[in-house]
Amino acid sequence: MRFFYINLQTELKAISQPKQQWKRAFKDYSKKEKCFYVSDDTNTLNSKISLTYITKTDLKAFGIDLNSHGRFSMIDIPKLNINSTDGHLGERYWNFDTDKPFTFTIEPLADIPEAYKVYKKSLLPYWKTIKQ
Repeated sequence: MRFFYINLQTELKAISQPKQQWKRAFKDYSKKEKCFYVSDDTNTLNSKISLTYITKTDLKAFGIDLNSHGRFSMIDIPKLNINSTDGHLGERYWNFDTDKPFTFTIEPLADIPEAYKVYKKSLLPYWKTIKQ
């Protein structure tokens, strides 16, 4: 098995730049914003990505599509710890109204197995170095 290592500081610096190019899947979005911020307890670096789509097909990049009831629908993957204040979680899908803005958060590293926790590293020290 080969492991690929990236320079976290270089990658974080690159993606935090205002002029950083977005992936092709997002090129047609009318508004793209990203921000990085430190949590209230000052121990965690967080990011927020806001996108304004033009057509419903733009949402396919996130696995969001229209369901048979005419609502936006996204499969719930428990390990991603998806949450939403304006979505409705059904048996297997998150559902969102098509006539209102909606938000969701993903926190994939909240419940990692104990054996992998030693590999989990905070990006905050790298962020502090970049932002000085």
